[in-house]
Amino acid sequence: MQITKLLLAHKKRLFFWFLLGWMVVLLLLSLVDIRLEKKPPVAHADKWVHTFMYGTMAVLTFFYFYYGSKFQHRYALYLVSFVVPFVYGMIIEILQAVLPVSRDGDVLDLLANSTGIIISLLLIFWFS
Repeated sequence: MQITKLLLAHKKRLFFWFLLGWMVVLLLLSLVDIRLEKKPPVAHADKWVHTFMYGTMAVLTFFYFYYGSKFQHRYALYLVSFVVPFVYGMIIEILQAVLPVSRDGDVLDLLANSTGIIISLLLIFWFS
């Protein structure tokens, strides 16, 4: 009970660390060489992973700014919650294209990122 009260009292800080940690995980997974010996059984599995990862980042971004900022309009909160993960994903795709890593930047990855972000924000909008 004490831990729950403590966490609720520090929501902004908690979501900041969750968001920062998630961004670090995304960066590492995006720039590390991951080669699978055989293809996953699901078609376009990497696009589903992008959708999930950036959808989660959108949720964390939304709640960080929800608890930490006083937006005049709620739609500004949704806009920021879209722009931050989208731009971050774009930067990672550019890094994959220009850095000498075994990964390639892909416009379809950016589309999958955007899909995850939009789905997550729509779910937040509908359930709030």
